[in-house]
Amino acid sequence: MIKLDSNEIKKLGVIIADEQEFAPFVGHFSSYENKGFSAGGFRAVSFDLDGTEIIAMHCGIGKVNAAAAAATLIHLCGVRMLLNVGLSGGVQVKRNAVIVSTRFVEHDFDLTPLGRPIGLKPGEELFSFPDAALLEAARRVLSDAFFGTLGSGDGFIADEKKVKYFIDEFDEYACDMESAAIASVAKRNNVPFLAIRKISDSADENATDDYNDLNDKEEADLAIITEKLIKYISE
Repeated sequence: MIKLDSNEIKKLGVIIADEQEFAPFVGHFSSYENKGFSAGGFRAVSFDLDGTEIIAMHCGIGKVNAAAAAATLIHLCGVRMLLNVGLSGGVQVKRNAVIVSTRFVEHDFDLTPLGRPIGLKPGEELFSFPDAALLEAARRVLSDAFFGTLGSGDGFIADEKKVKYFIDEFDEYACDMESAAIASVAKRNNVPFLAIRKISDSADENATDDYNDLNDKEEADLAIITEKLIKYISE
């Protein structure tokens, strides 16, 4: 069982967007007794890890899918902690590195014609943040990882000008299509959340080939990292 800030957590949800990311994650834990099921239209697999029920959910790509999966895990499956793992485009981090979230921003949210800064929603703050205790645990366990801002948007980035913009505007370290949306749902429901991503490409003109190359390998690196983190924070 996980104990975080004196709170006992019996169910943890892991949200994974792409099938080729989901399959190796589930495969890594195939030695554990597990069961497949469907919830809210999403495919999921649950298994027990050191007394904590882990529910890995395949959400599909994009912010809407990710937010819907997060809400499903919280309200239909009863999870009290969320993780997001997957591949990301590198902005200030190089290919094959691992990046852990220190804050999140939706870099494609745009009300600038109404005089509002890019990324800022009315009545909300520009950035959202991961759970402090989870982040500290990741710092202790994942000593080789990078830590920085993750930017999310509904578009695959393959443009060096956009990369420079993301650095200048948000100090982004990596970009993806899910993490900031999950962070928003987690915050509204007071559920601890952290994202751990592996860099597949540099979000430049070679991004498509680099991403496809790494995605096709279906590596279990993120599953191994997730297992290591969960074991560390378990009683």
